[in-house]
Amino acid sequence: MYAVSPTDVDLRTVSMAHTISIIVMALGIVEVILVVVVVMVMFLVGMQSRRQQRRSSDSESHCVD
Repeated sequence: MYAVSPTDVDLRTVSMAHTISIIVMALGIVEVILVVVVVMVMFLVGMQSRRQQRRSSDSESHCVD
């Protein structure tokens, strides 16, 4: 065991907690961005598939799946 003054330990734990909180905040921001991107992509894909379904139903109205 090496002797460490209590102030050093406090500073270390505070800096660790600070970095951990920063990492957690960054992960939360990244997660929100990912969710928004996924929702946008799903929305765009849904719009495109709807358009294609409309086109196919308009061009082939007699063929019903």
